[in-house]
Amino acid sequence: MTFVSPTIPIRTSFHRRSATGILRRWLAGFLAAWCMLATAGEIHRGLGPSPDTIDIHRAQGLSAFNLLRDLHEGLLTRDAAGRPVAGIARQWAVSDDGLTWTFELDPQARWSDGSALTADDFRRGFIRALDPEAASPTSGWLAPIETVEALSRHRLKIRLKHRVPWFEELPTLPVTYPWPAGGSALFSGPFRLAERVPGAHFRLEKNTHYREAGSVAADVIVWHVTEDPSAELARFRTGELHITESVPPGRHDWLKRELGDSLRVAPYLGSFYLVNEEWKVFVTNRRHGRITEVVRGGWIADWADPGNFLGNFHSESPLNYAFLEDSRFDRLLDRAGTAAGEARTELLWQAEQRMLDRNAIIPLYYY
Repeated sequence: MTFVSPTIPIRTSFHRRSATGILRRWLAGFLAAWCMLATAGEIHRGLGPSPDTIDIHRAQGLSAFNLLRDLHEGLLTRDAAGRPVAGIARQWAVSDDGLTWTFELDPQARWSDGSALTADDFRRGFIRALDPEAASPTSGWLAPIETVEALSRHRLKIRLKHRVPWFEELPTLPVTYPWPAGGSALFSGPFRLAERVPGAHFRLEKNTHYREAGSVAADVIVWHVTEDPSAELARFRTGELHITESVPPGRHDWLKRELGDSLRVAPYLGSFYLVNEEWKVFVTNRRHGRITEVVRGGWIADWADPGNFLGNFHSESPLNYAFLEDSRFDRLLDRAGTAAGEARTELLWQAEQRMLDRNAIIPLYYY
């Protein structure tokens, strides 16, 4: 990837074409006390497990992403139905060939200290994402981007190497968020971080410099770390939480009967599986006396495309925790990255089948 204005060439060795298979739609439930939310200036939410980090370029867990969406905003964001809509970019245009995306930034956009947020901040964010020192596990998502150029203070142009079917969803993700000069702890979203108690909670207060601060209903959001869904449910029922992150497995019918409309169910894309150990790896571990075991893994889609699952198993992906190395699988993914329509779908199906034939994972369920 190359950055211009001024031109700073940066390359990434990871040519990730997105990620993996078995893309299905299921239902994920959560509990919400809407009567409380209507009058609450302070909202208490379940976060799930403690986030791995709140660095926009190093984060990869679901709890981190949920927290970062309150603290930061990208070129685009998502509406209540999960569709990409205008964020800091109030409008954007796409060239006829689908390769050039030009974003017009809201001139009212500000960092949480009141300083102007400009196209250079977005460009700086892309540069940091690909800096090896940042060690970003999601930097491979930027592989289709050829150049990023700040045309003016409020105009940004992104040039792609090839058409990307899901590109409109990419500018909603943390790895594409702006980065302030000097790397200071500033926030571009509706809230700012006021307090962090490790293992307990994150207290967020309204960012008064946010470009649409007047439309933010809550003054404070407290995200509570909740490792156990059953304990989280108990906190909800006693009134400690207004919204849960999830519900205990196998209790949907009981919850619906006991709590009625407080149970909300929404579309979700996710897959869980067991990470299998290849024979040679197993033999090596056994020879050295290392006790190994099957590990459960999973992935929640960052965009609605099967490539977002499959790419995790590309040999050059930093998210390849199955440690699969298969040149045939890699070639199928690479070809799918530049294909379109039915041809691309067929290549992804072949890649998925190749991965399953290699027993890299043992699929458990999707939702």
